[in-house]
Amino acid sequence: METMEVTSYQVTQALQLLSTDGVTPNYTTVMAEERTRMDNPCDSINTTGCRQEGLGISLSTPIIMFTTGILGNILALVVLYTSRKEAKKTVFYTLLAGLAWTDLLGQLMTSPIAIIVYANNLKWVGGKPVCQYHAFAMILFGGLTPLLVCAMSIERLLALRFAYFHARVVTKKKAFITIALCWGIVMFFCSWPFVGLGSYEIQFPGSWCFLNFHKESVSDIIYASIFASTNIFIILLNLGCNIAVVVTLLQMRRKRISYNSPYCHRRHGTNQSKAKSIKREAETQMVIFLCAITAVFTTCWLPINVSSPTPKQLI
Repeated sequence: METMEVTSYQVTQALQLLSTDGVTPNYTTVMAEERTRMDNPCDSINTTGCRQEGLGISLSTPIIMFTTGILGNILALVVLYTSRKEAKKTVFYTLLAGLAWTDLLGQLMTSPIAIIVYANNLKWVGGKPVCQYHAFAMILFGGLTPLLVCAMSIERLLALRFAYFHARVVTKKKAFITIALCWGIVMFFCSWPFVGLGSYEIQFPGSWCFLNFHKESVSDIIYASIFASTNIFIILLNLGCNIAVVVTLLQMRRKRISYNSPYCHRRHGTNQSKAKSIKREAETQMVIFLCAITAVFTTCWLPINVSSPTPKQLI
């Protein structure tokens, strides 16, 4: 005799069909079961599409992503710490090193859990405490990246458009303070669900935890809205700073073309011209690298902030 697996979702549907006339359905229970079904898509009537083969899921995927991320950050740190002494003295170098270390730490704190869950056939391990830790880490390092990149963009804008102010005010010590401040702000925001504002939950396909953006309560809506609006503002500010930096570089290049003449070379000397040329080349490389980072994290991070699932009815 063929055995049929009865899921919690099927039980809920059967109870709804057997409810007598005039009795109001328990919508809170329905919402809870819908959430369970969404977080555990394989716990439903049709499980054929939820097999790892059907979803194209493989344990090698998170392992490859984890290995690539670790090796990429290690390579970036090696390049940074073996660069010229002049580059190490810049504020941009300090912020870039902080970004590389932050991303490396984020990979080490979040990816192993996802690998373990994939190895466990997409069944969450560790219960609620591990989910809270994973969601905290995901939001922490997901929020630190745009903040640090934005700080790098603002630093470049000040260096090119307000060079005198940048030389007098912006220092490496203040760059370290900025990195620590970014960490403090994001950690404060991530701790809100622990005091009742917002919540963490397992996300599809069950391999990671994040903030609850399914709009199941007023606090979830407030927390998710603040999270999304803040990230979108930072991304737009970052893009605006990068555009201003690129425009400034183009303007400087035009002035340099008119400034480059045999008379100017004789007046200022060859060594001084070479030093300025090296400085300009370094600034251009910084801006190109910054624009590449901005394009990557905007492409990956912006969609999760501008889109949200269908709102559920609030009881």
